Amino acid sequence: MTARIRAAGSVLLLLALLAWLGPGPFVAAAGRLDLPLVLAGLVIGALTTVAAAWRWCAVAAALDVPVPLGWAVAAYYRSQFLNSVLPGGVLGDVHRGVSHGRGEGRLSLALRAVAWERLAGQVVAVLLTVAVVLASGASLDPLPGRLGLVGLAVVVALTGLGWLAWRRGTWPVAADVRRLATGVPLGHVVLSSVLATLGHATVFALAARRAAPELPLGTVLPLALVVLAVSALPVSMAGWGPREIATGAVFPLVGATAAQGVEASVVYGLLALVATLPGAAVLAAAPRLPARPDREVADA
Repeated sequence: MTARIRAAGSVLLLLALLAWLGPGPFVAAAGRLDLPLVLAGLVIGALTTVAAAWRWCAVAAALDVPVPLGWAVAAYYRSQFLNSVLPGGVLGDVHRGVSHGRGEGRLSLALRAVAWERLAGQVVAVLLTVAVVLASGASLDPLPGRLGLVGLAVVVALTGLGWLAWRRGTWPVAADVRRLATGVPLGHVVLSSVLATLGHATVFALAARRAAPELPLGTVLPLALVVLAVSALPVSMAGWGPREIATGAVFPLVGATAAQGVEASVVYGLLALVATLPGAAVLAAAPRLPARPDREVADA
């Protein structure tokens, strides 16, 4: 799916929501932002960025293209900003891999490290979503929750497998898996991914409580994880569109309204965009982060 198709899909879905609910939820969402909420988004965003960059360091080291943590954090911030403002939602990650690969002289490995890092994060996020939703029987209807969970897991798994199959012709997948299985500390990847996922879910929970303050936290957290998993699927621009459709569909199942769900999603989207703004500063100050000239080995 091309970047243009993804962007067009996001726009069409948002227009459909406007036709369905009117501009009210979007206007209300802008009014929900205040300084404490924005500062909370920035702080939590910083923590999630460091956690994700830490995960990248582990995966890259296992593939023999190590990344210093400070460099990784700056590059990750920049990639998040580019993902948020460019069609496709992945161009920032491509830029991150290319920037690292050129500095290392191992472009293919660096790009694969970024791809495996993102895939590892999504796998852990889905497993965490499974655990939280299954444990939230008191706040969610068990049958819809489980059916939705199974559907989500299948979609994410098929998307990941399809993507890997498409890349199989140019990737030494088996060799990468062997390196990752023996070289990546599993606890490192799991902990960093859980921290990053919970960070995003916390920001969504803050947004949801602004839009629907009557919802208890025990209900908001599993909703947040499910909605964020949907928005991570590569069918939109930075999650816009599918995320709002998902919140509009699931919020009525827990006693809120579709309009409140869309409002919560828009508040989250704005907070997520604000949280990436340090990446704009990185991009403006250093369009290309300093290369690391200490490795001159040919690409594997």
